[in-house]
Amino acid sequence: MHLENGDTRTFLEGMVTRLQSPALVWLDAHWCGSPETHGVEGECPLLGELEILAAAPVEHFILIDDARLFLAPPDQPHDFRAWPSIRDVLTSPCLRNERYHVDIEDDVITAVPAGAAEWLVRFRRAARADSSERYFSRGASEIARGVALIRRGLRRSLARAARGALTSPRSR
Repeated sequence: MHLENGDTRTFLEGMVTRLQSPALVWLDAHWCGSPETHGVEGECPLLGELEILAAAPVEHFILIDDARLFLAPPDQPHDFRAWPSIRDVLTSPCLRNERYHVDIEDDVITAVPAGAAEWLVRFRRAARADSSERYFSRGASEIARGVALIRRGLRRSLARAARGALTSPRSR
């Protein structure tokens, strides 16, 4: 693993030409919105990063964090014009060709070499099945507990309302 601090485009340009086999590339280099962080002059370098990866001699496994910021304009203080839309991201030279299979889940855009598409689909399905099984196995008891809380709250509200009606000026 190698961590680098600086402009990701500069780092990627040097890195992709040296790599002879696929790497896992996590892209999360956008400006955070704080004046103390780097990037206010170039809030989101993602399209430049993807352009560099498109020229790579091998296909890499690409994870792009914060998908929600491309699905809808980011909140202030971000300048929405400095951010690509999800259409811009998905039609970038890197992702629009047949070299990659792309999906979006859990706030991450995942692009894997086309040959790994079946693996990613199996992984996603297994993860969802595991998550659903855990959700539904505890879900029934949580639903029953929720219904009991609602019923108890309704009974208390009705009892208070009844007491209020008995002591209201109209009932005297």
